[in-house]
Amino acid sequence: MSEGMHPEDIKAAIRKRGTTMKELSLGWGFSESAISKSLTDPMPYVEPKTAKFIGKKLYQIWPDRYDRENIRIRPNKIKSKAKKCRSHCKKLPAQFTSTKNGEKS
Repeated sequence: MSEGMHPEDIKAAIRKRGTTMKELSLGWGFSESAISKSLTDPMPYVEPKTAKFIGKKLYQIWPDRYDRENIRIRPNKIKSKAKKCRSHCKKLPAQFTSTKNGEKS
C-alpha cells in the first residue's frame, strides 16, 4: 500500500497556494486547528475539502483512510464499538442471569 502524503508535504501544498492551514480552516467554518488535526486523526468533514484544495484524491493523501474510489475505510469501527460496550457493561446480578427454572445460565 502506498504511504500517502507526509503531513509536512500537505502543509507545504497549502502554503504554496498562498494560505495557511489555520486561515483555510477558519475560511471553511471549522476550528482553527481542524486541518492540522486531520493530518494525524481522521476528520471526514475536513479531508475532502483539503484534498480538493491541494488537487489530490483522498486516497493519494490518506491511503490508510480511503480506498481508490475515495470511499472511507474505517478499520477500527468494530473495535471501538466493542471497547465502548466493555467500558459500561458489567456482570448482571445473579437474579438477572437465571433461567425460568431457576438454573443459572
